[in-house]
Amino acid sequence: MINILEITITFILLLLGGKISDSYKSENVEMHLDNGSIHYFEIHKNDKYACPKTCSVKHFHSTYIVNENDSFNESDITINNNNSLLSYEKNEVSDIYYIKKVKKSRKKQSIERDKVDVNTFLKRYK
Repeated sequence: MINILEITITFILLLLGGKISDSYKSENVEMHLDNGSIHYFEIHKNDKYACPKTCSVKHFHSTYIVNENDSFNESDITINNNNSLLSYEKNEVSDIYYIKKVKKSRKKQSIERDKVDVNTFLKRYK
């Protein structure tokens, strides 16, 4: 009886740990701007690190998502509170895609892009 109880509690803790880690893990995002440029970001919820403005390494850049009224750099993603728009480097974000790497086999990986509505994205990071 004790073994069944221990196994059940362990299983519940594993499930809860997975759910908690899913809510705090970073997400890779592709953003298309109105000026035609495409930028790639790694966004963490409640993270304190952002790549420097002059980061020229080709990777998913870590950045902040800030409100329009907060002090911000040009390299931050800015939320316009009046009409629920996102902007980056003073250009409006037109499309957002979540990027996921999916393993097809041991050596092959593919990338899945899922389009996300801007309002849905804002609800997650406000």
